[in-house]
Order: sequence, then structure tokens, then C-alpha cells
Amino acid sequence: MTLDDQNSNSQERNGSVHGRDQDGALANLDNEPKIDDRGTDQTEALQILTSIRDGAFDSNNETLALALGRPTQEIEDWFDGVGEIDGDALQKARALAIERDVQIE
Repeated sequence: MTLDDQNSNSQERNGSVHGRDQDGALANLDNEPKIDDRGTDQTEALQILTSIRDGAFDSNNETLALALGRPTQEIEDWFDGVGEIDGDALQKARALAIERDVQIE
């Protein structure tokens, strides 16, 4: 089994099984776990982050990273589909959307 095979079907700590979609992005093979009490999943969280990045930060990952207090590489991983967005990042993103008057939902 190659490293790619192992990564394609890994069991995450929360019990969800992930794999890679046809583009190589991380895809959830069962029901995506919810990130927050609103029931937001990774797909929805990425849409929110994309709206904020594009609407308030001129589509710049570095500026978004600075605003969220996260490393740029982590932000890039989220957009590449290899990183997992957590509840703290999502909460900060929603606050930024309100502060910068970006429509997200």
C-alpha cells in the first residue's frame, strides 16, 4: 500500500472516513461532521471562507491568514482541500464577515 493509498482512506479521530475526489481534494466518504452548532460542514465552511477572502481581502490568502491569526500555509491547505477547517476559524470568519459587511449566508 502506497502513502497515497493510506491517505485516500484514512480514519480520522472523529470517526469519519475521508478519501480523495477526482481532483485529488479531500472528500468525506460518509456524512461530513458538523463544525459548529449551526450544523456547518467543511463544504459550507469553505464557501464562507471563500466569500470572505474574495469579498474583504481581494482574494488574498495571506491577508485572510493574518486576519484569522493562522499561518498562510494552513489557509492554503483549506482551499486545496487537504486541511480541515475548525470551529474557531469558522467563528472568527463569521465575525470578520460581519465586521467587513460581507454577505456569507
